[in-house]
Amino acid sequence: MNKKIDVSVVVPTYNEAKNLPLLVRRLARAFRGRKWEVVVVDDGSPDGTGRVAEALAGRYPLRLVQRGRKGGLASAVVEGWRHARGGILVVMDADLQHPPELAPELVRCIEGGEEMAIASRSRWEGCRGATSRVASAFVRVLLVPGVEDPHAGFFAIRREMLQGVKLRPRGYKILLECLARTKCPSIVEVSYSPGKRRWGKSKWGWREGVEYLVQFFSLLRSRRPSFRLKIYG
Repeated sequence: MNKKIDVSVVVPTYNEAKNLPLLVRRLARAFRGRKWEVVVVDDGSPDGTGRVAEALAGRYPLRLVQRGRKGGLASAVVEGWRHARGGILVVMDADLQHPPELAPELVRCIEGGEEMAIASRSRWEGCRGATSRVASAFVRVLLVPGVEDPHAGFFAIRREMLQGVKLRPRGYKILLECLARTKCPSIVEVSYSPGKRRWGKSKWGWREGVEYLVQFFSLLRSRRPSFRLKIYG
């Protein structure tokens, strides 16, 4: 009989061998006393991220899903959800810009009655940050009004909200896909300051930009969701 899991943290990875051990250790401290697991979905990282995850699985409640090739963050998250056993699903990156210590707060929001809890970035830096602000403004006007950070990669969602929902994941913005296609009547945003990547480099490039535009215009044809939004500062 499988042990009951309350929370599943899904972490898509590609070349995160150096970051993953610290991430998992910090998650273990943050979720101490809870029934939780971390599901690592690795896209055949040439730096040995999969081997690192296998070693960590001997000490932590970690499950490794190996896809063998780079297929994109959004589809990796959906694949992780298929293997996850928790009633609350947390999504975050492995690069440590998403503070693991915030994950339990997102979970508590769901336990308190929210359907989705988004870790909303309070600080946007550089050219990419400026681009994100502009893109987010367009998304709020045209697709998901009221959400401050619709491109966030760190969020929690109640598992039932995904039941029967046909997701079409592509590129990186899985939250945007969920906001447009699920029926979450109650959403909360929790403000935080992103950390700094310790090792490795961002996976964002022009291909991801093109995929985002394709995803955005596809979602515009979908029905707009109706939800109640709260923001915690």
